[in-house]
Amino acid sequence: MKEVEEIVRNFKTTLGTMRREQSEITAAFLNLLREAREEGELSPKLKELILLGISICISCDTCIVLHTREASRKGATRKELMETCAVALTMRGSSVIGNISKVLQAFNAFSRERK
Repeated sequence: MKEVEEIVRNFKTTLGTMRREQSEITAAFLNLLREAREEGELSPKLKELILLGISICISCDTCIVLHTREASRKGATRKELMETCAVALTMRGSSVIGNISKVLQAFNAFSRERK
């Protein structure tokens, strides 16, 4: 699970750099992301699962790890994550199998974090 931890660490480091060097744009992005995740007609957990499905389809490792973590923190079960993966599989086919592997690695890492 070192790879998952490294992805999170790299994201935090890069985000810190962006906050220092492009503070207004970065703040606007983070505000948009925060507002998009808030309770609305869709629950925050469902929104994270949607974000995860999109992340799988666009093959963004960082997004996959972070949205798996957030979905897990919002109470998503392994079954819900796997169903999200199945939906992504129907959209992109076998090209997402490696990305689904990343979801499972991240979920396993973050599951231990909660215990």
